[in-house]
Amino acid sequence: MNILVAPDSFKGSLTSVELCKVIRKSIEKVSDANVIEMPISDGGEGFLESICKMGNLKVENVLVTDPLGRRVKAEMAIDMVEKTAFIEMAWVPETICGRQSAASALKT
Repeated sequence: MNILVAPDSFKGSLTSVELCKVIRKSIEKVSDANVIEMPISDGGEGFLESICKMGNLKVENVLVTDPLGRRVKAEMAIDMVEKTAFIEMAWVPETICGRQSAASALKT
């Protein structure tokens, strides 16, 4: 029997890759089925980790400009064969999504 495990992340607790491993181990405790892990993402948080698991991609740290014009570090996954870059749009600098809102950041 083949079992496909294809979860999205559990926000704030497990990434889709981590969840695949937990589900696989649980299934293997009660079955000798062939478990296929395929972490997925809706394009938000955890997207880069999921897409990198599916292909031969290289994650690179790059400097980008945030919505307030500041230079910040970000990650992107690059497929050198297809010459394609993948960016996780859910990534937002902590100063905007954390304690400091975009409106208050503009005032400073």
